[in-house]
Amino acid sequence: MNKKGFTLIEILVATSISAVVALVAVSTMRSIGQGQKKAEAFTELNDTCRFAFNKVLYDLKDLYIDRRGSSLIRYELIEQGQSVQPSLTFYTVSMNKVRKSQPEGDVYLVQYFIQSAGSQDTGDNGQAEPGQDVPMQVVVRRIMPVVPGLEV
Repeated sequence: MNKKGFTLIEILVATSISAVVALVAVSTMRSIGQGQKKAEAFTELNDTCRFAFNKVLYDLKDLYIDRRGSSLIRYELIEQGQSVQPSLTFYTVSMNKVRKSQPEGDVYLVQYFIQSAGSQDTGDNGQAEPGQDVPMQVVVRRIMPVVPGLEV
């Protein structure tokens, strides 16, 4: 008897093996995609923190020290609605003007604090369930020129 072709059992076995291999490949690609999203989110957060930290270091480099030798650095807790946020306030010296069109001195009050900025849908980054809103917080830098004779 001349056998040309495959039997039904051979085709079913080959299809089953192909389906298992495809399932493993799809699962692996999905895991790689989720890992890449987590890595990108972590890298973005790391870059943001590094930028904020460098900005604070830049401001502290020119820390204003008054005639008595004190630097006047204050750490406070600010109430924002139902939450309490940390705040760092100090005086710095800068030759760069904040308000270009108005006369001002070289001493500035700098304040850093964390502010809630609405919410974000985290999606598949592993921090919350998909579709669940998570409050987003940002670091805010406020700089104001010190006017002689006015207490801040």
